[in-house]
Amino acid sequence: MFTKLDHPGIIVKDINAAAEKYCDIFHVDPSDIIKVDVDNMFSYLIPIGKQCIELMQMKGSAPRQRRYLEALRNQPDGLFHINVFTDDYDNEVRMLKEKGCQVEEDVVTEFFPGYLLRMAWIPPEFTGGVWIELVDQTALPPSIRDNN
Repeated sequence: MFTKLDHPGIIVKDINAAAEKYCDIFHVDPSDIIKVDVDNMFSYLIPIGKQCIELMQMKGSAPRQRRYLEALRNQPDGLFHINVFTDDYDNEVRMLKEKGCQVEEDVVTEFFPGYLLRMAWIPPEFTGGVWIELVDQTALPPSIRDNN
């Protein structure tokens, strides 16, 4: 049985620039990044609560990651977004806008009838290729909110 989503892995061209952006978005001290240097890639684990985001930059020959990138050239599949919950939605959206991020906001009622799910989307142009979906944790049904 699967019990949690641990982290998404994102292949990036410039791991330091990407790490700086992700640390800025999620208020992570760069000294908290776990940096791993393996034969074929650099890997940075950026902690967010009990989970993390893994950024990967290929070096030399990283066959699995290179195949993934080659496959994406021929089909539209790949990582679309990262979903994160926030218990301070309005403040987070305000701070992102102050940083110059063009945040796209939505209110969705179809996910959980009776609840107005507030979401903000950070476009891939700001993150270097990945949408980030911020969800107002306080707007979730208690059964979902209390399990996170």
